Amino acid sequence: MPAVIEVKNLKKSYGKTEALRGISFNVQKGEIFGLLGPNGAGKTTAIDILAGLLIKDSGEVKIFGKEPEEAKQETNIVSSLSWLTGIMSVYENLKVYGMLYGVSNLDHKINELMNLFEIANLKNVRYHRLSAGQQTRVNLCKGLINHPKVLLLDECTVGLDPHLADKTRKIIKSLKKDTAILFTSHNMHEIEQLCDRIAFLQQGKIIWTGTSKKLKEIHKKKTLEEVFIKLAREEHENIQD
Repeated sequence: MPAVIEVKNLKKSYGKTEALRGISFNVQKGEIFGLLGPNGAGKTTAIDILAGLLIKDSGEVKIFGKEPEEAKQETNIVSSLSWLTGIMSVYENLKVYGMLYGVSNLDHKINELMNLFEIANLKNVRYHRLSAGQQTRVNLCKGLINHPKVLLLDECTVGLDPHLADKTRKIIKSLKKDTAILFTSHNMHEIEQLCDRIAFLQQGKIIWTGTSKKLKEIHKKKTLEEVFIKLAREEHENIQD
């Protein structure tokens, strides 16, 4: 069965800085695929290209065999950065995105999502007046408004208290069956708990792809966090050299 997300030799530069230096990976339906790596490794750049927010320099990016721009109705993104409008209320923001996606029975869907992420009481509050954690929950509602078949999650639990972070991880797991999910996080517990496979990025290149269990075995570490620290330290030493 063809992969839902296919990325081949993807490159992107900002001036002289090479953010992505020819990365390749794929994500199947029913799979949560993690992009792991230190800040600046290229994770967000890859997700933004898949979301149609950035134009690649070269390489191939397909979602259901289509260009990201052509697959936007089937795709959604949740990021620690938000594109929601500060002066609009929670409800107004969600209604705008629901209308853009052509969501049927929209009021019901908005209320369902607000109840799911425990923000029904914030319905009429302007977005800019929310705390960071509350904004994250609104972003999650936005990300699920169109019942996406491809879900791009970039640091999607930032600012959430432990109860809501745990609830969000359970929601993500429940979506897995019918969805291809690309996931980034600096929370190694989340990566281990959620991801079927991971790709480790360093300086814009994928240096390893597989399961977190295999990655720990290769580096003889008990936790993914220990592996992350080891690889990040090696990268820093290589840069110094």
